[in-house]
Amino acid sequence: MSLVLDRFEKLQSLHDSVLVEGIGGIMTPILKDYHVADLIKDMNLEAMIVASFKNWNRKSHPFDV
Repeated sequence: MSLVLDRFEKLQSLHDSVLVEGIGGIMTPILKDYHVADLIKDMNLEAMIVASFKNWNRKSHPFDV
């Protein structure tokens, strides 16, 4: 992972902003004990999580959408 983090730092130094797109969900494993959530933390990224509500039941959920 050090190579990925080093290359990411290099990109950040060359550009005003860098958009990073994830793979799977935040708990998708990258290594045995290292997940996308760990990578987000190690890259010190602000994250936006996009999820589907197709199985969401409004009657049983306290939040209004």
